[in-house]
Amino acid sequence: MGYYLFHGFESRPLRHSLLRLAEALPALAILLALATGCVDRKLLLKSEPPGAKVLLDNEPKGVTPVELPFSYYGTRDLVLELDGYQTIHTLVEVDEPLYQIFPADFVTDVLVPATITDAREFTFILARVPERTFDSRDAERAIERGRELRERALESVGDEGEGGK
Repeated sequence: MGYYLFHGFESRPLRHSLLRLAEALPALAILLALATGCVDRKLLLKSEPPGAKVLLDNEPKGVTPVELPFSYYGTRDLVLELDGYQTIHTLVEVDEPLYQIFPADFVTDVLVPATITDAREFTFILARVPERTFDSRDAERAIERGRELRERALESVGDEGEGGK
């Protein structure tokens, strides 16, 4: 008599069941390796108007609209630049979904036999740089300011010359 899988169920000894399970492990491991899932993370950045230069975490990534793969969640540094428009410099928060928080991420990254797509879209409205018109008063102020700066510079040069004697 030996050990049995279930009490009162004597047709299969426990040892026989464990041997069968051990024989199936390589096939199960291969099946798991082939059926591994993954999460495809994408960041879609758009701007109005399109065509803005994109810098993500201080690296150039193209022009809007642009789709970028990413590996980790968190805060990203984003800069959008377009001639004639004000530059946008902002922090973009990319929070992980519930299925990417430990321990659920193990299931979605390894055990689910399909690819899960996590696409995040951000759209930014670029404001035009206001056109500045200059009149004669602006020119007069600029000339006067230049004269004041020149006089200060000449005075500071004169002071340094006297102190060195």
